[in-house]
Amino acid sequence: MSPNQVELWIQYHNIIINNITCKTNRYDMVLSLFVAVDNHNNSQLVYQVLVDDETTETHIWILECTLFMISGKKQPDKTINKGLVLLVFMTDSNPAVDTACAKFY
Repeated sequence: MSPNQVELWIQYHNIIINNITCKTNRYDMVLSLFVAVDNHNNSQLVYQVLVDDETTETHIWILECTLFMISGKKQPDKTINKGLVLLVFMTDSNPAVDTACAKFY
């Protein structure tokens, strides 16, 4: 996350959309994009990650990195999400993402 993306996440964290493209590039990697919707209904790219698999552990790692970038803390707790609670988190129907989200949100 760039500093600008951190600012966007903090400002527009109410609605986050996570889209995962599954190994559609020549490197056989998974691209995960996190997009926020701003107050003008525009999409803002707030986080992106390139990984080699879609396991639950990978998605937990992605969310841990996100929390670290936003708050400076690696472990999920009530103080991290205070004021940054996601109202809507949309993603595809990947059970690994659902399991990872249940740990953090």
